[in-house]
Amino acid sequence: MQASVETRAPSTSRARVSEARRREPTGIERVLGPDELIVSKTDASGRITYVNRTFTRVSGFSESELLGAPHSIVRHPLMPRGAFRLMWNTIESGREFFAYVLNLARTGDHYWCSRTSRRRSIPTAPSSATTRTGAR
Repeated sequence: MQASVETRAPSTSRARVSEARRREPTGIERVLGPDELIVSKTDASGRITYVNRTFTRVSGFSESELLGAPHSIVRHPLMPRGAFRLMWNTIESGREFFAYVLNLARTGDHYWCSRTSRRRSIPTAPSSATTRTGAR
């Protein structure tokens, strides 16, 4: 008797992150203009809910690829995971978080961001729903 094994196709978000993590860094830095600002928002679980045009241009991902994906889709492999743990612990305690973050574009190029993140309450949403706003 053979045991049946249930298989599921990976979620769209999971597939996007898997594809994105296969990128190899090129060593080429992308530089933002003096008047450019990258802005993104996430929900309490770190999934992207908003990106501005500068973010899509610099990252090389389309808005539809980014929305719903975990923000780690742009994490550079040299960026320590512990930095993001510190960020979440800081904003969950109600304090703002400031740091420089190294991100990886779709092409493998990298870009530095000055990151400001804070917890923001949403009056019409359940108390568990918070967003992280990163102006970079």
